[in-house]
Amino acid sequence: MLDPDAGFRVALAAALWGAGYEVEEGENGRTISTAVGPVDVLITWPRPRPAVEMLMPQRDGLEALRAARARWPAVRVIATTAGRGALSADYLLGVAAHLGADVTLAKETPLATFLATVDSLVKPGA
Repeated sequence: MLDPDAGFRVALAAALWGAGYEVEEGENGRTISTAVGPVDVLITWPRPRPAVEMLMPQRDGLEALRAARARWPAVRVIATTAGRGALSADYLLGVAAHLGADVTLAKETPLATFLATVDSLVKPGA
């Protein structure tokens, strides 16, 4: 899971661990190159920084999506954002979907919905 917001990352990681998932965390997209893997689901945040660019520090969520798919072609991707400035969450999530995210969720989505979404991607039909 990649997100520069430590509070969000820790809360979601704790919920995923509690549901029985193994979690690798990173604050930026460079974590893809050091992840142990294989990765079933990548949760990334196409965060704008500054307001005219969609960047996480060092590698943005969209670059991370491409890098993860290159390393693990079958990885499923959940893109999440709160938006920022002139770039709304809807716009950024639309871009992420266009570039290949399997699911897009607003950052304020309840943890139970995140968990159900991960379940649906990892255990289809369950």
